[in-house]
Amino acid sequence: MTNDVIALSGQGCMQELLVRQQDNFLSQEAWETSLGTLFPNGLMLMDGDRHLRHRTLMRQAFTREALDGYLPMMLPALEAQVAAWGGGGQIRAYPVIKHLTLRIAMEVFFGLPAGPEVDRLNAAFAALVRAATALPIRLPFTAYGKGLAGRRYLEDFFARLIPQRRAGNSAG
Repeated sequence: MTNDVIALSGQGCMQELLVRQQDNFLSQEAWETSLGTLFPNGLMLMDGDRHLRHRTLMRQAFTREALDGYLPMMLPALEAQVAAWGGGGQIRAYPVIKHLTLRIAMEVFFGLPAGPEVDRLNAAFAALVRAATALPIRLPFTAYGKGLAGRRYLEDFFARLIPQRRAGNSAG
């Protein structure tokens, strides 16, 4: 069984696809094959009103007011990282900034301070994202298998965290 694939590029095509004709195109079917196992019920796998509801909920975390409120929580980690760069020499910017971004996100959105647990969460998240472009071979030593393990770790962690937060315990 094969699926037909049509690729569009350019501003005009994207405007037509995403704005003028958005109700005529579905994301779920297009992404389900490659991302469905890794990101079940992910925003990219939703269409129509369901997609809009979830996107609207998520958008609240990224308003200008919300972003301004995150800055005081972000500054200590940013200042510490910049100070660590003060020693001169070269750094590999991408992995350092990626780790810093994930660490800050864990603190801002989940109240989790930097430490071994956040490092494990970051590693699990990175493995999950890497798996999105890996061959879907479900063996523990493959990038895909590691991504599935990362997803399970994240699901287990957040399944424990949510009841704690609902009970008023802010400890990670």
